[in-house]
Amino acid sequence: MKHHCRMGHVSFDKMFKLFPDVMHGVDKNKLKCDACEFAKHTR
Repeated sequence: MKHHCRMGHVSFDKMFKLFPDVMHGVDKNKLKCDACEFAKHTR
């Protein structure tokens, strides 16, 4: 999650491509970023 924030909240799919060794064994469905979720909301 630290890399996600430091890289400007890049998508988790791209994180798996950029850092396959770091993301090995991580469940994509359990990853959640509150800042990204808040930014996607509309009025």
